[in-house]
Amino acid sequence: MKLQSVDPDQNRYRQYTIRIDRTLWGDYAVTRVWGRIGYRGRKKVDVFPDIEKARAHVKRLVRMRLRHGYKPQT
Repeated sequence: MKLQSVDPDQNRYRQYTIRIDRTLWGDYAVTRVWGRIGYRGRKKVDVFPDIEKARAHVKRLVRMRLRHGYKPQT
């Protein structure tokens, strides 16, 4: 899922990407990358033993970003 926050008046051009991947050991990794649009950004990976916990974590992250003014990128 990709989210963006763009506000030219405040010189804010940010992106936030979240995805769920399987690890080699069968766990689920929630990877998020954030930063200014057009730049590499920062990255964090959280590992969960099952898909339900990974999805719940993604929902929390998306809710938080939406509250901070991010919009889904189409």
